[in-house]
Amino acid sequence: MLNALETGRMAGIAAAQGQSPQDYRQAVSRRLNRPLFVSSVFRAAVGAGVGSLLAPWIPGRWLFALTRPA
Repeated sequence: MLNALETGRMAGIAAAQGQSPQDYRQAVSRRLNRPLFVSSVFRAAVGAGVGSLLAPWIPGRWLFALTRPA
């Protein structure tokens, strides 16, 4: 949901500034690549059954910060 709100905000700004769709897509990619990659790694770990083994070693604030747009 946060990503949807963020990309909607970015789309409004891009439209108001007359930004090209390609520039908008590149900006979205730069903004969301890390959070989406980190989320996919954690989903894979949970799916592989190792999430519970890793959870004690990964502070919640890291998980929160790494999965949010910078």
